[in-house]
Amino acid sequence: LDVSDSLKAMEELEKIVEQDPNDPEMKLYLGDLYASQGEPAKAKQIYEELLETAPDSYMIEQRISWLPVPPEEQSFFRKNVSNYIFSYAVLSPFGYVFTDNLDFQLLYGGIGAEVGLLKFLSAGGQWYRGYLSNSTDKVHFTSLKGSLFFRLGRPTLFTVSYGKVNSPGIINQPVFETSLVYERPDTIRAALMYMKNDAAILLYSPYLLYTRLVAHIAQFDGYYHFRYGLQVSLIYQLIFTDETPAVVNNVGNMITFRLGKSFYPQLVVGYEYYFYDFRYQLPDLYYSPNDFSTHSLYADWYVYEDHEWDVKIGGKVGYAPSNDYVVSDIHARAVYSVWRNLRISAYAFYGNSVRDNYGYRSGSFSINMFWGL
Repeated sequence: LDVSDSLKAMEELEKIVEQDPNDPEMKLYLGDLYASQGEPAKAKQIYEELLETAPDSYMIEQRISWLPVPPEEQSFFRKNVSNYIFSYAVLSPFGYVFTDNLDFQLLYGGIGAEVGLLKFLSAGGQWYRGYLSNSTDKVHFTSLKGSLFFRLGRPTLFTVSYGKVNSPGIINQPVFETSLVYERPDTIRAALMYMKNDAAILLYSPYLLYTRLVAHIAQFDGYYHFRYGLQVSLIYQLIFTDETPAVVNNVGNMITFRLGKSFYPQLVVGYEYYFYDFRYQLPDLYYSPNDFSTHSLYADWYVYEDHEWDVKIGGKVGYAPSNDYVVSDIHARAVYSVWRNLRISAYAFYGNSVRDNYGYRSGSFSINMFWGL
């Protein structure tokens, strides 16, 4: 029966039952029709009326057990636990490599996992192993951390993670990360994030391999897409390091502001302002410029998108006034949906900038797989 036929049959059965409420067969048919048409409350009322008078062969109690429990009648456990515990699981192997012309390299690979626990809560963990290296040495390390994910409504996610980075005899650093993200994709995003880790890992410095320093980054990032294709985005980072007997406490700010316009559905072009500044310049430890800024034109091109592939490339070219230097970068991202529950994402970057009056070039590549179980 299609919807119109079912509604007509329901109306006819309601009339028959109203005329002869003692006919158990007609009442049973009506109850079954209510159940099949998504009206469990009406079906339950009919079945309960039949419990004492209907033959045992009608299996009334079994029919009642098949009905979904209305939300208002569900217990806290059913609403928040039994319907959601292990409701999903995701495995996510990943790999990452970064290198630059200062002979610094950061490489690691590992696996993450996440499982649903409650309606509003899931838990996960991440393990990876890698190394830091400069022109003369290499330090291997292992990282392990656990995470909790709190869904505060559909568009809002709060995450907290804790773990440790360890390299025997060299690094033994607790790691802490937390974030609060509100996002409606392609419309608005506002995110707060904080992370604490070993400075060699957070600041990408070849000079900190054997100098232990704790670094902190607090970040805001967001965007908003206006009508008619206008887009604005902002990333702000507050970067600071702990003081040690050998290293002074330092504080820095990084700002990336973009204003763009979508001229075609697949092409966005705009202006970018970038600013990076530290209280103290400590070039022998990590890149810590004073009043460094660039002005650039950027473009993002959404090359191809269908049910399997999502490909995007972009880049920028600009000018650093304080160094009289032309900066540029190019990046590409590709996402391939192997099937419904398996997706592979890859990202590549190459940039040309200036540090301490010398040309600075860097590149990175990352790959992630998301496998829903």
